[in-house]
Amino acid sequence: MSFFRKPTDDSSSEYESDDGSQGSTDNEYGGEDSDSDSLGDGPTSKEEIDLNPTQEVDEEITDDLFHLSINSISNTIRKSTRLSISNRLHSINSDSLFVQSVASTLGLPLIANERCGSWYVPPPQKAGSCYFKSTDGHFGCWSFSLRRLNLGILGLIGQRGGCIIVDSTRRGKSIPDALSKTVPIWCAVMNSVLFPKSTEGGAKVELPDNAVSASEKAQISKLIDGFAKQLRELQLDTQKLVTQLRKPMKPVWITRETDVADVEYTGEEYNPVYLLSASRYLREELQPRDSGALGQNFVYIQGAGDDHEGWARGLLPVTYWENRDTLLQTPEAELPEVIDRVVKSERKENKDAPNDLTGLSILSKVHKKLAICDLVTYEALKKAQTPVAGAILCYESDVVLEGSVEANENWCTEYRTCIPPNKVGSKQLRTKLEGIVEWAGKLLAADSPRPLIIACQTGNNVSVGITLALICQLFDSNGRLPSTSADLNRQVDKGMIRQRLSWIISDRTQANPSRATLQAVNLFLMGWA
Repeated sequence: MSFFRKPTDDSSSEYESDDGSQGSTDNEYGGEDSDSDSLGDGPTSKEEIDLNPTQEVDEEITDDLFHLSINSISNTIRKSTRLSISNRLHSINSDSLFVQSVASTLGLPLIANERCGSWYVPPPQKAGSCYFKSTDGHFGCWSFSLRRLNLGILGLIGQRGGCIIVDSTRRGKSIPDALSKTVPIWCAVMNSVLFPKSTEGGAKVELPDNAVSASEKAQISKLIDGFAKQLRELQLDTQKLVTQLRKPMKPVWITRETDVADVEYTGEEYNPVYLLSASRYLREELQPRDSGALGQNFVYIQGAGDDHEGWARGLLPVTYWENRDTLLQTPEAELPEVIDRVVKSERKENKDAPNDLTGLSILSKVHKKLAICDLVTYEALKKAQTPVAGAILCYESDVVLEGSVEANENWCTEYRTCIPPNKVGSKQLRTKLEGIVEWAGKLLAADSPRPLIIACQTGNNVSVGITLALICQLFDSNGRLPSTSADLNRQVDKGMIRQRLSWIISDRTQANPSRATLQAVNLFLMGWA
């Protein structure tokens, strides 16, 4: 459960597969060519010299290898065709129609479980986002994440009397582990901490019988009280959360095979949290062609929106929805060019017109001395000449000037740095934190009434890690800047780091720092950098 672990230089990056598997080093055919030596021996008689060099055994091996190669190529082509971008987008569109029909029936807000869920929820109907990982529900790895508390959706659930969380999964199961186990664990832990009377006699976790065995349920149930204890140790403002949520939560599962009328919760005791698996469950590898909403035929793909970095050519859910009709009507052969043009246009619009100020989160636990945002929001703040004390800017590619940039008549002082979004970046963050903290400490010592901005590409990863380091190093247990360095408690431990992270998440509810980022900060704070 803990994200605190001293990694080696070979620590896995956040971009490795969830199951941690490594690519095989075997060759395609699973072994060495054991015949090569014997076939290479020199002739020992005239008969051997007269033999056709292509012996029968060689012909058999060559033919087998040839047919294997042809089959492999054919399978690859078929899979590539089936998993084409066009088929994916039409499958996403089909699934989104189902999602919208469920929302219309239940009359509850749609919340996308990022990153996959947003492909299936039209932006005008998207009430919010959450971050529940399937890996926290994998067998034997059950966890309640202290870095993904998802506090931001509690108020929405309480206000609307429930919600619909949308996600999907690829072939092999009908419900992703995030919906079958991770969210139910979260509901049980939150209920236990916020509404202890509802769990008298022990915290209860509800899990779907068709996806979780009785044995697995028993093992998960034993962990809930321990997870609840760790949540209490963060010392969150539970009274505020109780006021927002109002009632305990009850998970309810919906798949494409579900009759919504049969599962709709009509009681008054709970807030129903509907866990909607958007995709149709496929039992066969090859599927007949479907007819799309716009008349085109396509091959349906279960969980088509998953892992979009590998197929979408830079297309993001919001850009897909803005250009949905054009993309669905474009022939497959022309689609890559159209997507590239759409993505390029979207990037230019974001660069030319940064006006959105809603991405700024000012942290109340440190008395508004710090604030977090993404780089687009920061440019909007700069364009609007919003008064700030200074800014720490983390770019993913090289910056013109690394380090401090003095203030001028147009804008505040800045500290610019480059942190790539990979394992190398987490190592660089670890080494750069000392200079960043030193610079921020001098700036904050001026006691400006305006916040210091910390911004990264998303506003939810590296900027959160840097802010965590600043809070642990520069602020006391009451969230205040001490008058002298002697007044600052320099004893940093894991419990303190977890608690200070919860300070950030309370205001920056969409914060989603990667394990690599948190490990880098942990190493710095614990003196291992």
